[in-house]
Amino acid sequence: MIPPPIEPSPTIANTPIPPMGLAAVVRNQSTSCWKHRERLRQCLMTAGAENLPDYELLELMLFASNPRAKVESLVAELLERFGSLAEVLGADAQELAAAGLGIPAIAVIKFIRELALRFLRAELRKRPVVGSWDMTT
Repeated sequence: MIPPPIEPSPTIANTPIPPMGLAAVVRNQSTSCWKHRERLRQCLMTAGAENLPDYELLELMLFASNPRAKVESLVAELLERFGSLAEVLGADAQELAAAGLGIPAIAVIKFIRELALRFLRAELRKRPVVGSWDMTT
């Protein structure tokens, strides 16, 4: 099924072009986008990834696959469709493509999922194996 076309936001569509022309609009949007990305990166480094909500972690992932695209609305759609970051990471490539992701974004998500799995396997190998359920101390 082909999704319906996305209509532009009325506030964006009805905004007059400033005297500097279309170049000024594009320049301001990219600056805003870069500031948002830099703020997220700073939050990641200062607060730690464990303190960021799912949507911000997903935004950071998608920045890597498409450095110039605005990903906020796509992230919201992905989380609404799949329910959580874990479910996005666990989705197969066809489901992600159906949700609107391109090959670079799908590759990043699959890459990060595999990194997480390998990390968890390595952590489990370090732990002692339970030989008995007996709690003798």
